[in-house]
Amino acid sequence: MAGIAFAIVPGIVAEKEKRSADRKDSIENLKKEMVVDENASKLALAAVFREISGHREAIDDAQGTFKETKEKVDFLESELAKVAEELKEAEAESEELVPSRLDAQSKLAEVNARLEPLKANANGISAKRQGLEEELGGVQKDNQALQAKLDKLIFAREQILVDFREREKFYRDSIKTPPWIYYADKMNVTVTNARPSGAGVFLPVGYQDGMKKGMEFLVRRTAPDAPSRRSRRLRATLVQSNYCFAEEIPGFGEANVFLQVDEKIEIERSGDSTQEDVNTFGKEDDSSPTSSESNVSSDAIATDS
Repeated sequence: MAGIAFAIVPGIVAEKEKRSADRKDSIENLKKEMVVDENASKLALAAVFREISGHREAIDDAQGTFKETKEKVDFLESELAKVAEELKEAEAESEELVPSRLDAQSKLAEVNARLEPLKANANGISAKRQGLEEELGGVQKDNQALQAKLDKLIFAREQILVDFREREKFYRDSIKTPPWIYYADKMNVTVTNARPSGAGVFLPVGYQDGMKKGMEFLVRRTAPDAPSRRSRRLRATLVQSNYCFAEEIPGFGEANVFLQVDEKIEIERSGDSTQEDVNTFGKEDDSSPTSSESNVSSDAIATDS
């Protein structure tokens, strides 16, 4: 061991002496550089002093700006202190909210525990829904097939209806109807004359138009500016070949607003009414209509609003 130490120590000493010499050289170099830097600094300071002496006003402005900046910094520091106080208060409040947060977390855990069965049910329902959707797909395919059959049947029905209507028109044109006005037949006529009392009017229709004595008609005014839109009723009492006299049936239409000469009207053949029906018309009656009233069509007793 002593031999090893004797061999190593001289090397360590030489190393240290080398480092010391290097440090001395570095110190000397630094001193030289310091001298150079000091000279340069002196020259720079001299230049700065010359600049300062030449720009005194700029220095004054800079000092004023510095003062203002310092005041702003002081204000900001005071505001920063306030904000720090507010932060402390907020931290204190947040510490108070910790129990509430823990309570909320515990409640959330309870809710999640309750949701687990619901999630399981939802999965089961989803599986059932998938099965129902598959079943629905099969039903829709069947429905499409049935719809295609239905479309074919509808097309065939339309063809049959077209043929039927053509045949119906042919046979109807070949049928000869008796020369009189049937129930619910309508005609547009113009009043040729009227009694001043409103008891009746003369109309330009007679036997040749299918009019017969005793026929009753529902009358509607067709002019937009008619004095009344309520329906009236007429009964043919005198019938000639091309004209007739029809008297007013009392109890219908607006009172004292009679038909006038040259007034355009629409007449519709209606059922006959007895005198008892006329006297009771317009009164409240919850009983069912009589046999004579059943002959009157619903349009015959309706009034235009």
